[in-house]
Amino acid sequence: MKMNYFLCAGFISASGLAVAQGGLAGSAQFEVKGRIVPSACVVNVNSSSGKTFDYPDILAKDLKKDEHHRVARNTVKPIEIVCEAPTAVSWRFVDNRAESVSVSGAENFGLGSSNGQFIGYHKLNISNTKGILKNDKGDVASFVTAESADNKSWVQAASKIVKSDAYYTVYDDVKKAPIPFVSYVVSYGNEVNISPTSKLDVKDVVEFDGLVTMDVHYI
Repeated sequence: MKMNYFLCAGFISASGLAVAQGGLAGSAQFEVKGRIVPSACVVNVNSSSGKTFDYPDILAKDLKKDEHHRVARNTVKPIEIVCEAPTAVSWRFVDNRAESVSVSGAENFGLGSSNGQFIGYHKLNISNTKGILKNDKGDVASFVTAESADNKSWVQAASKIVKSDAYYTVYDDVKKAPIPFVSYVVSYGNEVNISPTSKLDVKDVVEFDGLVTMDVHYI
């Protein structure tokens, strides 16, 4: 891992007491200060359609009375994590509408509320098998997607559906360790599930607005 080092001499203080010939004539102390800074990583959304899964109008007449109505979006969002040097990182998806999830579950993200009623929930999923991983020597062929509850202990992800209470990373299943990388590109898809009309008033226009933050963490 490439790291930047900053080194500066702090101060020099001298003190001493003259002693007999051949003994200690004096002493001095000095302090050295500096910082070791981890390589920086950034997240890019590489999509011509921007960062929003923008759905066409959903007709109220198509909604169901007693169960959620599922609509999948055909577009995907390629997301790239880029680091200055090979760095082991993880990422997690934080639901900024968590209080409005109509059906509780780690895989369900909120869509907001309308007149105090929960509009539904949405899901994020990995739309391709693994993504494209590169280190400082080129493509990395052998890796899996792993998940963790604490950003320390990792197991291979059991599903392509993203969970809001998990960390994710690229993982060497032989060495049992996260893989440091310089870039990783993976695409995510989305689907919404609209609450049944028995629980959601749709006499007027209802706008849903899910909001998810992708946080990147050093491991």
